[in-house]
Amino acid sequence: MWPVQVRWALSELNKQAKKAAEQGLAEISGCHQSDTGAAAWLAVRSYLDSARKHGLNAFDAIRRAFTGNLWMPPIALPN
Repeated sequence: MWPVQVRWALSELNKQAKKAAEQGLAEISGCHQSDTGAAAWLAVRSYLDSARKHGLNAFDAIRRAFTGNLWMPPIALPN
């Protein structure tokens, strides 16, 4: 059985993948010609969604990533 954090993360990735498919981004942008491209896009999307949920806008999250000051979500401690 998967820990709660892993199940939640997989659920979030599924939601994002479904959203992308519904929006037709794969056909419009042309950057998802391979599984590798799709996985990279989902990784960036997940990072930006997590940053936004913690109050950081996309521009600042990307700037921090490219300047070596990568934003990381806080570690959830068990109760």
